[in-house]
Amino acid sequence: MELKAQDFLADGRNRASIITTMLEIELGPGFLGAQVSEELGETFDDGHWNRWLVPAVYFAKPMTLNFVEERRVLSTLSAAVDHATSNPDHGQLAFASTCYRFLRQESSPAIKFLVAWTGIEALLDANASARSLSTLLSEILHQSPDTLAPSLDRLEDLRSKVSRGEPLGFDGRLDVDRVRIVLEALIQHKVRGGILPPAEFDLGAALWLPWQPPRADPSGLDR
Repeated sequence: MELKAQDFLADGRNRASIITTMLEIELGPGFLGAQVSEELGETFDDGHWNRWLVPAVYFAKPMTLNFVEERRVLSTLSAAVDHATSNPDHGQLAFASTCYRFLRQESSPAIKFLVAWTGIEALLDANASARSLSTLLSEILHQSPDTLAPSLDRLEDLRSKVSRGEPLGFDGRLDVDRVRIVLEALIQHKVRGGILPPAEFDLGAALWLPWQPPRADPSGLDR
């Protein structure tokens, strides 16, 4: 069956979403552009901008800029582009990447939680469960599935409650961060075949694991 132009465009967007998501995960959400509000009036070379609040203009403090080494950018781009261009079955990863970018823009903690969990499930097998997620994360973190099971069971219980319309509770934003970190780790693992030490540390903390000294990163990209 002949593909239409719209199909090519959709496929290109899916592959590009994998690349842009990896850049955000590994280099920071501001790497592709500073996140500023619709009140932006005018920007200046020294990093500050004016907020356009009619009828007045207010000065805003300079943006915080972080230095990113060229080798880190090239490593992320290389891994993402190789996966996006050479892997014919990229639908799951593209969908998970879309979920990740959506939750970065959503304001409701409950919706963010469910969207992140949907992205997580997209990267698992067809008959996914908290237990299969436990098995995958145990391989990534080099931990026993039984060690991770209580943490994942708690998150799964939260997912069930939120999907029924119940509130996340007092620690809702922290729980959103936990599932976001899990999603980031799974995306990175899908693309790289492993995760970098900073992501491994964040993942362990998100799952309430005791701190452990990070293993050496074979890619040499320790941050």
